[in-house]
Amino acid sequence: MLIKFRVWDARTKKFTYCDVRSSMGNLPLDIPDEDVHLCSGMHEKGSTREIYAEDIVKCYLPIQGYSAKDWDWVIRRVKYDPIDASFMTLEVGEKTASVGGFLVAGGEIILGNTYENPELLK
Repeated sequence: MLIKFRVWDARTKKFTYCDVRSSMGNLPLDIPDEDVHLCSGMHEKGSTREIYAEDIVKCYLPIQGYSAKDWDWVIRRVKYDPIDASFMTLEVGEKTASVGGFLVAGGEIILGNTYENPELLK
């Protein structure tokens, strides 16, 4: 699997999409860690759009219990957890993932990301 990521350029207000092979030696070394977003390798529901850390997604998760009637569509932020080496979804404003926070392949709809669509965090 090829490691992909995107880098936010605060000057141009745009992302550069890269992979490890194509970017070797081509990116500046002074990029803040929080501006580099790892690709999850998962795709948006019914699409070929890839989901990255810091994307804002709509996903179907349990909101109270675990029976079918307790699930609903919620807006969450995608975060990479380096300790568990996994992608999680967090409630807006949440610092750590709650129960049901794992990213589920093919179950999310991308609404935007925290850089280009900060209004989605409100």
